[in-house]
Amino acid sequence: GELLYTPQPHVYRTNLERINLLADMFMADGIDIFNLDQAYDYLAYTGDGSVTEWTMLPPVVERFAIDRHAEGGFDYSGLIGDELQARLQENGWSLNPTLRSMVYANTGNLFRVINDGSHRVHAGFERGGVRVLEISGMTPGFPYYAAPQPYSSVQVFPSETDSIELKQHVLTAPGHKQLYRQFPGAGIMSGGVRPPREGEHIA
Repeated sequence: GELLYTPQPHVYRTNLERINLLADMFMADGIDIFNLDQAYDYLAYTGDGSVTEWTMLPPVVERFAIDRHAEGGFDYSGLIGDELQARLQENGWSLNPTLRSMVYANTGNLFRVINDGSHRVHAGFERGGVRVLEISGMTPGFPYYAAPQPYSSVQVFPSETDSIELKQHVLTAPGHKQLYRQFPGAGIMSGGVRPPREGEHIA
Protein backbone atom coordinates (compact mmCIF):
# COMPACT_ATOMS: atom_id res chain seq x y z
CA GLY A 1 0.00 0.00 0.00
CA GLU A 2 0.90 3.67 -0.04
CA LEU A 3 3.33 4.99 2.53
CA LEU A 4 2.10 7.08 5.45
CA TYR A 5 3.59 10.48 6.21
CA THR A 6 3.43 12.75 9.24
CA PRO A 7 3.85 16.52 9.66
CA GLN A 8 5.36 16.03 13.12
CA PRO A 9 7.83 13.14 13.36
CA HIS A 10 7.66 12.99 17.14
CA VAL A 11 5.18 11.66 19.68
CA TYR A 12 5.19 11.78 23.47
CA ARG A 13 5.02 8.71 25.72
CA THR A 14 2.84 10.64 28.19
CA ASN A 15 0.24 11.21 25.44
CA LEU A 16 0.45 7.61 24.26
CA GLU A 17 -0.28 6.45 27.80
CA ARG A 18 -3.35 8.72 27.90
CA ILE A 19 -4.54 7.29 24.58
CA ASN A 20 -4.20 3.75 25.92
CA LEU A 21 -6.19 4.65 29.04
CA LEU A 22 -8.88 6.21 26.84
CA ALA A 23 -8.90 3.09 24.66
CA ASP A 24 -9.48 0.87 27.69
CA MET A 25 -12.31 3.11 28.90
CA PHE A 26 -14.10 3.01 25.54
CA MET A 27 -13.48 -0.73 25.09
CA ALA A 28 -15.37 -1.32 28.33
CA ASP A 29 -18.42 -0.10 26.38
CA GLY A 30 -17.54 -2.13 23.29
CA ILE A 31 -15.97 0.73 21.31
CA ASP A 32 -12.53 0.22 19.78
CA ILE A 33 -11.06 3.70 19.22
CA PHE A 34 -8.41 2.17 16.95
CA ASN A 35 -11.04 0.68 14.63
CA LEU A 36 -13.74 3.34 14.34
CA ASP A 37 -16.10 3.35 11.35
CA GLN A 38 -18.19 6.24 12.68
CA ALA A 39 -18.03 9.18 15.07
CA TYR A 40 -19.09 8.93 18.71
CA ASP A 41 -20.34 11.75 20.91
CA TYR A 42 -19.60 11.37 24.60
CA LEU A 43 -19.64 13.30 27.86
CA ALA A 44 -16.55 13.99 29.95
CA TYR A 45 -16.87 14.56 33.69
CA THR A 46 -14.24 16.38 35.72
CA GLY A 47 -13.48 16.12 39.41
CA ASP A 48 -15.39 19.33 40.16
CA GLY A 49 -18.55 17.96 38.53
CA SER A 50 -18.46 19.93 35.29
CA VAL A 51 -19.49 18.16 32.08
CA THR A 52 -18.31 18.78 28.52
CA GLU A 53 -19.44 17.22 25.23
CA TRP A 54 -16.84 15.70 22.91
CA THR A 55 -16.74 13.86 19.61
CA MET A 56 -14.44 10.94 18.80
CA LEU A 57 -13.51 10.53 15.12
CA PRO A 58 -11.03 8.17 13.49
CA PRO A 59 -7.60 9.74 12.92
CA VAL A 60 -7.69 11.89 9.76
CA VAL A 61 -5.28 11.34 6.86
CA GLU A 62 -5.26 13.70 3.89
CA ARG A 63 -4.17 12.53 0.45
CA PHE A 64 -2.78 15.28 -1.78
CA ALA A 65 -0.05 16.00 -4.33
CA ILE A 66 3.12 18.03 -3.85
CA ASP A 67 5.54 18.54 -6.72
CA ARG A 68 9.26 17.95 -6.40
CA HIS A 69 11.43 21.09 -6.40
CA ALA A 70 14.41 21.41 -8.73
CA GLU A 71 16.61 21.35 -5.61
CA GLY A 72 15.21 17.92 -4.73
CA GLY A 73 12.76 18.81 -1.97
CA PHE A 74 9.19 20.14 -1.97
CA ASP A 75 7.81 22.74 -4.37
CA TYR A 76 4.85 24.38 -2.64
CA SER A 77 4.59 27.30 -5.07
CA GLY A 78 1.77 25.65 -7.03
CA LEU A 79 -0.23 24.99 -3.84
CA ILE A 80 -0.46 28.63 -2.77
CA GLY A 81 -3.74 30.14 -3.97
CA ASP A 82 -4.43 33.79 -4.75
CA GLU A 83 -6.08 34.47 -1.38
CA LEU A 84 -3.20 32.99 0.58
CA GLN A 85 -0.65 34.72 -1.64
CA ALA A 86 -2.33 38.04 -0.91
CA ARG A 87 -2.10 37.34 2.83
CA LEU A 88 1.57 36.47 2.50
CA GLN A 89 2.32 39.73 0.72
CA GLU A 90 0.17 41.77 3.11
CA ASN A 91 1.87 40.37 6.22
CA GLY A 92 5.38 39.83 4.91
CA TRP A 93 5.19 36.06 5.31
CA SER A 94 6.90 33.63 2.96
CA LEU A 95 7.35 29.97 2.15
CA ASN A 96 9.88 28.18 4.32
CA PRO A 97 13.04 27.93 2.16
CA THR A 98 14.01 24.69 3.93
CA LEU A 99 11.17 22.92 2.10
CA ARG A 100 13.12 23.02 -1.15
CA SER A 101 15.98 20.91 0.22
CA MET A 102 14.05 18.45 2.41
CA VAL A 103 14.13 14.74 1.63
CA TYR A 104 11.23 14.13 -0.78
CA ALA A 105 10.98 10.41 0.12
CA ASN A 106 8.44 9.52 -2.56
CA THR A 107 8.72 8.00 -6.02
CA GLY A 108 5.49 9.75 -7.07
CA ASN A 109 3.91 13.01 -5.93
CA LEU A 110 0.93 11.84 -3.84
CA PHE A 111 1.30 11.92 -0.06
CA ARG A 112 -0.95 10.43 2.65
CA VAL A 113 -0.37 12.83 5.54
CA ILE A 114 -1.75 12.55 9.07
CA ASN A 115 -3.85 15.67 9.71
CA ASP A 116 -5.27 14.76 13.09
CA GLY A 117 -4.72 12.00 15.64
CA SER A 118 -0.99 11.37 15.37
CA HIS A 119 -0.76 9.91 18.88
CA ARG A 120 -3.70 7.58 18.29
CA VAL A 121 -2.08 6.43 15.04
CA HIS A 122 1.17 5.63 16.85
CA ALA A 123 -0.58 3.98 19.78
CA GLY A 124 -2.56 1.96 17.27
CA PHE A 125 0.60 0.81 15.53
CA GLU A 126 2.01 -0.26 18.90
CA ARG A 127 -1.17 -2.27 19.52
CA GLY A 128 -1.32 -3.90 16.09
CA GLY A 129 -3.00 -1.42 13.75
CA VAL A 130 -5.39 1.50 13.39
CA ARG A 131 -8.20 2.48 11.02
CA VAL A 132 -8.05 6.03 9.66
CA LEU A 133 -10.43 8.37 7.86
CA GLU A 134 -8.86 9.35 4.53
CA ILE A 135 -9.86 12.70 3.02
CA SER A 136 -9.04 14.46 -0.25
CA GLY A 137 -10.25 17.40 -2.32
CA MET A 138 -9.70 20.00 0.40
CA THR A 139 -10.13 23.68 -0.48
CA PRO A 140 -7.35 24.40 -2.99
CA GLY A 141 -4.84 27.13 -2.31
CA PHE A 142 -4.37 26.34 1.39
CA PRO A 143 -1.91 23.45 1.84
CA TYR A 144 -1.54 21.59 5.12
CA TYR A 145 0.60 23.55 7.60
CA ALA A 146 3.74 21.35 7.70
CA ALA A 147 5.64 19.29 5.16
CA PRO A 148 5.23 15.50 5.12
CA GLN A 149 7.98 13.32 6.52
CA PRO A 150 8.07 9.50 6.34
CA TYR A 151 6.30 7.89 9.26
CA SER A 152 9.33 5.65 9.70
CA SER A 153 11.19 8.74 10.98
CA VAL A 154 8.91 9.21 14.01
CA GLN A 155 10.73 9.45 17.35
CA VAL A 156 9.14 8.82 20.75
CA PHE A 157 10.05 11.32 23.50
CA PRO A 158 9.15 10.86 27.19
CA SER A 159 7.13 14.09 27.21
CA GLU A 160 6.67 17.31 25.29
CA THR A 161 9.18 19.12 27.52
CA ASP A 162 11.83 16.52 26.63
CA SER A 163 11.33 16.80 22.86
CA ILE A 164 12.98 18.78 20.09
CA GLU A 165 11.20 20.44 17.18
CA LEU A 166 11.37 18.23 14.11
CA LYS A 167 8.51 19.51 11.97
CA GLN A 168 9.02 21.86 9.04
CA HIS A 169 6.26 24.44 8.69
CA VAL A 170 5.22 25.49 5.20
CA LEU A 171 5.29 29.18 6.16
CA THR A 172 8.00 30.98 8.07
CA ALA A 173 7.35 32.51 11.51
CA PRO A 174 5.36 34.42 12.59
CA GLY A 175 2.89 33.16 9.97
CA HIS A 176 3.76 29.48 10.44
CA LYS A 177 0.54 28.68 12.33
CA GLN A 178 -1.83 30.25 9.83
CA LEU A 179 -2.40 27.00 7.91
CA TYR A 180 -3.41 24.90 10.94
CA ARG A 181 -6.63 22.95 10.44
CA GLN A 182 -9.17 22.10 13.11
CA PHE A 183 -11.00 18.78 13.35
CA PRO A 184 -13.82 17.77 15.73
CA GLY A 185 -11.80 14.91 17.15
CA ALA A 186 -11.18 13.56 20.62
CA GLY A 187 -9.42 16.75 21.68
CA ILE A 188 -12.06 19.22 20.45
CA MET A 189 -15.46 19.85 21.99
CA SER A 190 -18.57 19.14 19.95
CA GLY A 191 -20.11 22.16 18.31
CA GLY A 192 -16.91 24.15 18.22
CA VAL A 193 -13.15 24.15 18.32
CA ARG A 194 -10.67 24.96 21.03
CA PRO A 195 -9.73 28.64 21.46
CA PRO A 196 -6.83 29.65 19.18
CA ARG A 197 -3.37 29.58 20.68
CA GLU A 198 -0.99 32.49 20.27
CA GLY A 199 -0.27 33.08 16.58
CA GLU A 200 -3.16 30.93 15.32
CA HIS A 201 -6.11 32.19 13.32
CA ILE A 202 -9.22 30.01 13.15
CA ALA A 203 -11.49 31.05 10.29
